[in-house]
Amino acid sequence: MEQEWIDWFLNDVADKTFTNLKRRHCDYDFYNYHKDNVPFHAEFNQFLVELVKDDNFHYDIYHIHKWKEGSYFNRHNDNKANRKFAYVHELQESECKTKLLVEDKDSEYGWFDVYTYHSVPKIQKGERISLTVFGKNIIKKGLI
Repeated sequence: MEQEWIDWFLNDVADKTFTNLKRRHCDYDFYNYHKDNVPFHAEFNQFLVELVKDDNFHYDIYHIHKWKEGSYFNRHNDNKANRKFAYVHELQESECKTKLLVEDKDSEYGWFDVYTYHSVPKIQKGERISLTVFGKNIIKKGLI
């Protein structure tokens, strides 16, 4: 992922109002950008096509997650809705250096299919900010 894209998200999101999502299995804040509000969407999409080696997906939303002290997401996979993969990239590291765990291994970024288990352990100090994009299958309607 380009450093200028990381910088844009971090600078732009600084004055945004985040929504808290707190459930039994997770606690974090999020802000969503529609693809039309991301000035480099076309370039980012091409980056994903090259990474995934497939262009049979779409997405409309860039999810920014703010992981404050105490934030977490228990181990899960994303096998739901019409999802094909997730791309996650750490934009800002927490002071405690807590990382996304993909199949129980630290990761600053990467993409994985919807069957891959991942989590974010509880943030002990500082604030972690990450980007998540969910690639969805393109559903082609047949002739009736």
